[in-house]
Amino acid sequence: MSDEDPAGAWRPFAWFLLRATGFPLSRLLDLADAPPSDGADWEAHLRQSRARLAAELDRDDVAEALFVSNPELADRIASWQRSLAGERRNASDRARERTLLRYLGRFCAKNETTSFFGASALGRFDRVAGAEPLPIADVRGVFVEQWVAQALLTLAAADLAAAGQWKDRPRRAPLTGIDAAGVCSYVARPGEPWFSEALRVDGAVSRALLAAADGTRTRATLIAACEGLASTPEIEPVLSRLESDGFLRPSSRLPNGTADVLEASSDVLRAQPASPARERWLARFTALAALATGFEAARGPRARETEFQAVEDALTSWLGSSPRRHPGSHYASRTAVHEKADRAGRIVGLPAGWADALHAPLTATLDLALAPLVADRLTFRAWFDAQFGRDRELPWGEVCRALDAAGPRFHLAAPPDARALRQAMRGLQSALRQHIEQHLATHGASRPFALPASLIAAQIAPLRALLDQSGVAFSNPDLMPCAAPDGRHAAVLGEAHDQVLLTPSLYPAAPDRDVVLAATRELLSALAAPDRPALVVRRRAAFMAWSPDLGAVALELDADSGQPPDRRAPLAELAIRLTDGGFRFRVTTHAGQRLDVLPLTHGSRTALASRVFPVLPLDLAGWLGGADPDALPRLSLGPLVLHRRRFRVASDAWAHEPRAAISAELLRRAAPDLPRVVFTRPPGEPKPLVIDLANPCALEMLRHEARRAPSLTLIEMLPDPDGLWLCGPGGRHTAELRTVLVRGGGNLPHLLTPNMRPPETEP
Repeated sequence: MSDEDPAGAWRPFAWFLLRATGFPLSRLLDLADAPPSDGADWEAHLRQSRARLAAELDRDDVAEALFVSNPELADRIASWQRSLAGERRNASDRARERTLLRYLGRFCAKNETTSFFGASALGRFDRVAGAEPLPIADVRGVFVEQWVAQALLTLAAADLAAAGQWKDRPRRAPLTGIDAAGVCSYVARPGEPWFSEALRVDGAVSRALLAAADGTRTRATLIAACEGLASTPEIEPVLSRLESDGFLRPSSRLPNGTADVLEASSDVLRAQPASPARERWLARFTALAALATGFEAARGPRARETEFQAVEDALTSWLGSSPRRHPGSHYASRTAVHEKADRAGRIVGLPAGWADALHAPLTATLDLALAPLVADRLTFRAWFDAQFGRDRELPWGEVCRALDAAGPRFHLAAPPDARALRQAMRGLQSALRQHIEQHLATHGASRPFALPASLIAAQIAPLRALLDQSGVAFSNPDLMPCAAPDGRHAAVLGEAHDQVLLTPSLYPAAPDRDVVLAATRELLSALAAPDRPALVVRRRAAFMAWSPDLGAVALELDADSGQPPDRRAPLAELAIRLTDGGFRFRVTTHAGQRLDVLPLTHGSRTALASRVFPVLPLDLAGWLGGADPDALPRLSLGPLVLHRRRFRVASDAWAHEPRAAISAELLRRAAPDLPRVVFTRPPGEPKPLVIDLANPCALEMLRHEARRAPSLTLIEMLPDPDGLWLCGPGGRHTAELRTVLVRGGGNLPHLLTPNMRPPETEP
């Protein structure tokens, strides 16, 4: 390994996921018609910007994007367009205008919403991006949402049961445990460190029923499996109670993250006895698949509306109600069908040299976050050894409760290495605070501040041996590449996520998805070896939560997994023991097998003990000692931006004036360094709003939000409009990439890049 790639370097998984908007940012900026600072001709400028917004909404691709996002928008658009000819706008017109501007902002500047207007693409670090622009979406796919398939399957089960033709195959519910006394279910109550036992059913019969309920046996065969313990009349009421109290889930309940919900629903029905009712429901699922295919093939807003209406008409007749949910939601998952797309239709790359430039600052940044976690891990081991000793298996929940009760005694257990780590980090915190305070005293917050890389390197170098011995760490932050004007490479560090894998639900339309899934399975297996990788199964409220089988053990938290019973276990039954070789975790699966597992999760505090553990990038403002994040300058480490400039603006300083132009002038007086484009997240707003201060419509929206809050925090858009690197057919797009970086893991060389350097030639 070269000097440029030390043993402690954070190396990325070979694959990344590129997420980008469907429309270039220029679409949003072109709406602007900046008012003069004295307020003259404000209404004329406002009318011009509203007319430009109306013209943008008339474009076929925008109309299609709006329709896919929210089919109910059509009536609001028509009503708002009528207001353009009037002399005045009423409150409803203004509200509709804000809604439309929000959606256009998301299409041009935010990429949480995925569809053809926010497609993703799979990429590799050993590929170099070509100069040609990527299309908005090369491959499209339409999927029926799980919630609507679940509604249909529930009705089908009730229909068959009413005719005496339904044979249920119950399965054990999440967080349902079995012990010597019987069975119990757990809940996570607010403020509690782990799970609380909520309900218990005692007795050997209940234990036997739960142990046999793997989703393959009918009620009759479950009862037969327990007849050695009691008679059928005695077993039936116990089984009924387990069902009514939620210890068992019916076979009509689709597992969380089912990949093909229509096929899975049909499989459940095919397992039922043949009957006219079964055939009728099977035909409906087949018909729904054909309708979804028709919607997928349609192009243009009119054709899509027609095909979408056919889907809704069919579902309305079968469900007896309109197939909609979550009125006003930003996400397309509120409708029965949802679209996702692959941007390029192929594996993409990054600009030559970009990844290599970020290798060193990413390693330093993540090591800063790793050091305090390693100190906690060293302290936890010493505390656990003193509290519980070796080779004693304990429920992880019992350990968590003891940890909370320990209070200061936990930190008193810190060994010398942990104390040295914490002391070194405190010294670095103090030194960085002094540098930042000196910068603020000299230049204020308006000038960006480059963190002293040499100081950080000097502090981290003596700690590297301890960090190298801490196990295998991983992190999966979002990175936003910047096209710096001087040709140098840069990026912004975004939020991190709670899985050690790429987000599968973002690329079901990708042609290469099976290749990257195979690599992901191999990565998880190699990280966890010789144990089984274990992932927490959570309920997903938005988007199609596609969860492929990655060979992992499913630790069910609040949702059912689609894994087979021998790889499915309640998270509440996770157990831990300390051996001479370190901590080991074990679960009892729903099939009754004992498995050694390695939890790969940010949740449940397992990062304190697991030999492979997650690291979240530091919140610099908090880490620096409670510094006000709105008072800091932009902070960067080399070409990596770690903290964007923020501006807290009191609403009474500008938002309550009657004329918007005067408000704009006062806003800039309150925050003179405000860039043209900012983001803000007002109270109650689910996603940040993008605001172009040169656009009177956007300025009105900002003023509306400010009048409902004492102050708003405005965050600079970074990369800014001139720093966007991803080119599409109509201009440059906002984009980010998501990957997994691993520290350590010497057995993964073929899965990780040596550093982040791609070759300098086209593949």
